[in-house]
Parts: sequence; structure tokens; C-alpha cells
Amino acid sequence: MPSPTKGRTDEPVGSRTIDQFCARHRISRAFYFGKLRKAGLGPAEMRLGPKLVRITDEADRAWQRARENPTGPELVELEQAKTELSARGRKAVAGRRR
Repeated sequence: MPSPTKGRTDEPVGSRTIDQFCARHRISRAFYFGKLRKAGLGPAEMRLGPKLVRITDEADRAWQRARENPTGPELVELEQAKTELSARGRKAVAGRRR
């Protein structure tokens, strides 16, 4: 019989696997490893041996706070992206008015 909590990501469990973390935040493993972790923007990882990695609830909350309040290069990158998105929007609206 399967565990009633298997696959559930909304319960407080103390720590999660990377797959559970990704499911909880609705991001792909590719985004986690290719973007977040590579850029140093991923959550703190707790390593339990060479293959077992967990993310504690505390690290998850700290990661969320950091994403809500970016600083330094991350903030600059986000502001640039917002400016570019706004410019594309203005261009699209102007194109429809012609």
C-alpha cells in the first residue's frame, strides 16, 4: 500500500529532497540546477553522504525571503529584465496603433 504522504509537498516535514523542493515551488529540476544553483541563487543544501541532498524548512524559508528581497547583482538583473519587458510591451502597443 502506498504511503498516504508520498508526493505531498505541503506538509511540514523538516526537510525535502530537491525533487520535492522543485514540486513545492513549481519549478523544474532543469531550472533548479541550470539557473538557480549555477548562479548561486538556490537554497542552502544539507548533504547527507555523497548522493543524498536535503533542503531544510529553514533553508526553504530563507530562500523565499531572499527571492522576495533581491539585492546586488540579482536586483540589477531583475530591474534590467523589467525595463526590457516594459519596452517590448510599449513597442507591441505602438505596433497595434498603426
